[in-house]
Amino acid sequence: MPTTQEIASLYDAHMRQLYRFFYSRVLSRDQAEDLTSETFLVFVRHCREDRAIVDPVKYLYGIAKHVFLKHLQHKYAEPVSLEEVGEQFAKTVEDELDQAETQTLEERLLPYLRQLPEKQRVVLTARLIDKKTPAEIATLLGKDVNYVRVTQKRATKAIKALIHCTPLGTN
Repeated sequence: MPTTQEIASLYDAHMRQLYRFFYSRVLSRDQAEDLTSETFLVFVRHCREDRAIVDPVKYLYGIAKHVFLKHLQHKYAEPVSLEEVGEQFAKTVEDELDQAETQTLEERLLPYLRQLPEKQRVVLTARLIDKKTPAEIATLLGKDVNYVRVTQKRATKAIKALIHCTPLGTN
């Protein structure tokens, strides 16, 4: 049985990933938040029932699969078989877990960097991936250091919004 601290660590490590998984399928922030919350509530309830949980991460994603299937059943008011959706879900979860564990920071940021405006992308790439200082970037671009700092701040805000699936300007 995982301890309260282990459950909190699992939540911190996997909450965003589960949210993004649900959001990508239901395309609704509220529903994705509800499904993510329900997944963790069921997980905590199972932990309190002293169930033998060998691998808490796999167990958590198994619960997520069932929560999603239950959501589909309710949404379409007809049975959805585990065979139809379960295999696709399991493969998707495994792929997402494998990617999260093996990707470097640069590999995880690349899809988001591509979505930024060119000026922000250039500054953030130089800063985070090439590890250049604002002064070095300013010299490279022929711009003022303040320009680099402001552009970096805007790019950071934009990339956070992309990662968290929230519109710009809502912090």
